[in-house]
Amino acid sequence: MEDTLREGKKLEREIAEKLEAAEAQAANYLVRSPFAQLKEKYREYPKVVAYLEGARDHIQKNLARLKTGDAGPAVGPLATMQFGEAPSDPFLPYRVNVFVDNSDAQGPPIIVETNPTYHNLFGVIEKKPIVGGYVTDFTLIKAGSISRANGGYLVLYDRDVLSNAGVWEALQRVIKNRELRIEELGAFFGFIPPQGLRPEPIPTDTKIIMIGDPSLYRTLASLDPDFRETFKVKADFNFEIDRTQENITAFACFISDYCNREGLRHFDTEGVARVIEQCARQVEDQNKLSTRFSDMVDLLVEADFWAGRTTPIWCLENMSSRPSSKRLFG
Repeated sequence: MEDTLREGKKLEREIAEKLEAAEAQAANYLVRSPFAQLKEKYREYPKVVAYLEGARDHIQKNLARLKTGDAGPAVGPLATMQFGEAPSDPFLPYRVNVFVDNSDAQGPPIIVETNPTYHNLFGVIEKKPIVGGYVTDFTLIKAGSISRANGGYLVLYDRDVLSNAGVWEALQRVIKNRELRIEELGAFFGFIPPQGLRPEPIPTDTKIIMIGDPSLYRTLASLDPDFRETFKVKADFNFEIDRTQENITAFACFISDYCNREGLRHFDTEGVARVIEQCARQVEDQNKLSTRFSDMVDLLVEADFWAGRTTPIWCLENMSSRPSSKRLFG
């Protein structure tokens, strides 16, 4: 009986090995043609070809996982309570995480980041909470503004950048090394985060445009020795222009265009002249015009508000240098 049992076990092993070889041969036949087509399509990208070869080998080594639809060994109730459920998608290792999509862009991307936190700027590896901890995978790697502006321009405001911990130092490192590393904020400060994903560095060619006041620029230039090397081009924008006929026409076009976009009441020629006169008063020079368009926009909105009242209202022209002058809107 023992000899018979040993012979039976031997036959079972031989049958299992032959079945495994037959399945491997069938799988190789099934994946050979699609992978050959993909390798031919992306033959100019060595990293893509290497990934396809690795995916093909991984499929052939995990046929049982794909055949049964099980992501791994079963876990007991205690393990589930402590570590959460095992991944249930056997095709997860072969999925694609679209990191950045600029397929519809007509030119270089231009990103204006108004909230430059560390994760918003450099990207983040998101995690899903489970009982007892967190889980993550490569599909939860999300791009930041630097990645979305790669090959284009990223506009930042200096005070917002300096008010977020770690952003200024990490931004200088990206500019200097021309590569982006997506990592936890704790790892950047030297803390030891929980072991997780470590994406490879991303080559970066992003032009950083920093907007701020001249006093802060001088402060950074005097305190940070690498500041002038990092931001070599300084552009000053003048807040006044010459009062020429061309610029007056441009101001009138701006007023008309803003009223169209915002649905405001249009100004007649006298109203346009008063707005342009106010721009000259702001610079205290009758031969100059102010380019502080935010102040002009406030004046247009205010004029539209008073013009919308049911009855004409007299109001003081508080921005005028002549306190006795009055203006009628309505």
